[in-house]
Amino acid sequence: MVPLCSSREFLSFDVTGNEFDGEIPSNLGNSLSLERLRLGGNKFSGEIPRTLGKITDLSLLDLSGNSLIGPIPGELSLCSKLASVDLSNNLLFGHIPSWLGNLPKLGKLNLAFNQFSGPFPLRLFKLPMLLVLSLNNNSLNGSLPDGIGDLESLNVLRLDRNNFSGPIPHAIGKLRNLYELNLSRNVFSGDIPNEIGNLQNLQVVLDLSYNNLSGQVTFVFVEPLSVAASAVELPEISYHG
Repeated sequence: MVPLCSSREFLSFDVTGNEFDGEIPSNLGNSLSLERLRLGGNKFSGEIPRTLGKITDLSLLDLSGNSLIGPIPGELSLCSKLASVDLSNNLLFGHIPSWLGNLPKLGKLNLAFNQFSGPFPLRLFKLPMLLVLSLNNNSLNGSLPDGIGDLESLNVLRLDRNNFSGPIPHAIGKLRNLYELNLSRNVFSGDIPNEIGNLQNLQVVLDLSYNNLSGQVTFVFVEPLSVAASAVELPEISYHG
């Protein structure tokens, strides 16, 4: 693959679903015309090359399904045109970097199935075009801030299988465009906010299972919904079609 990486002419480079292994070649950063880079579903290991930050026209980055380790390199913050970032299913660790919130075109961020820790990165609330946020299956902790309600374009929010605690913020009811919400297998406690009943576009799943939630909430849905709340005590829920 190394000879291919030396080309400066590619707009798209896709080797998804192969058997490539070893480290991602650092000279891939010399492909300055690249707009879409897909290396997912291989056996790459080592750290994400810092040289990828040189590809400033990059709009799509998919390194998912490998065995990459280490933190997300800060040099990627130079790729200000990124609209889709998928680093899921790796062995990445550290805090989720705040500079991700400075990518004005970011519409999809998938960091699921890694080893990220620390609190929810507040800068992510500054992403007006974010549609999909998948941070599930990590070790994130602390409370879910009220700023989550600022992501008003969000369609999919997956925070399941982390260590989030405290109440579910009432501001989550501002996410009127959500069609999937998964907060399962955390340590959320207290009442389920009634504002969740405002999420009338939920069509795929609402999963609050395996937390420490209690109380009551009224759901008002206009589309069929798969509700998974098997470990939540909801004594007086009412449904209205």
